[in-house]
Formats: sequence, structure tokens, C-alpha cells
Amino acid sequence: HRPALRKMLCHSVLVQFMQDRRQALGLNAGQTPLWLWEAKRAQDHSAAGHVSSLVKYLAETELHMAIGPERRTTFPGSMPMAWAAKPLKTERRRLEEHWESMGERLRAKRLEEDVFIRAFLDG
Repeated sequence: HRPALRKMLCHSVLVQFMQDRRQALGLNAGQTPLWLWEAKRAQDHSAAGHVSSLVKYLAETELHMAIGPERRTTFPGSMPMAWAAKPLKTERRRLEEHWESMGERLRAKRLEEDVFIRAFLDG
């Protein structure tokens, strides 16, 4: 049952993230706050039931959306994906390298999956 629970939790986390970002950015329900490659990566973590990886990925994505000079002004649909992909991915890599050098990279942090599962089950 645990793998199914992880997938349910991941799905819930991803849905809540998307709703929160839509609201924060003033988007309507039909607009996505994530570029296709960002959404695909999040969906891959979710489908695999990788709770900690998904949470870390979404947290770093939210940081990128908030502090990345290009990402905070370039929204999905604002330009062709082919034009946006390279500069946005490069910007993200630079931020990740900076976080890594400062010892603040979330991917490197250990998150206890059971904490998320308990919180999910508690409502």
C-alpha cells in the first residue's frame, strides 16, 4: 500500500502547488504556471511516487520563479517554448550551482518522507 500512498501524496502535492502558483500569479484555471519541461519533471517525480524529490523540485522551481530574473518575467505561453527553454534552463542551472556552492541546495538536503506522509494522512 505504501507505493500507492506515495503516488496519491505526490499527486496531491502537485495539484496544490499548481493551484497555489496560479493564485499567486493571478492566472486562471486554464493557465499553467509551469513550462512544459518543468511540468514533465514534476509529473515524472509524482508518477514514480518520489515524495521527497517532488517536494524539493517544486520548492526549487518556486524559488526560480521568484528570484530568477528571466523566469519571474517569462510565463508559459508568453513566448514560444523553443525561445524560452534555453535561457530559462541556463538560468536555473546557474541558480542550482549557486545554491550548491552555498550549501543551500535542497536536492542535497535529506527530507524525511514519513513527515510528509503523516501530514498528508492527518489532513
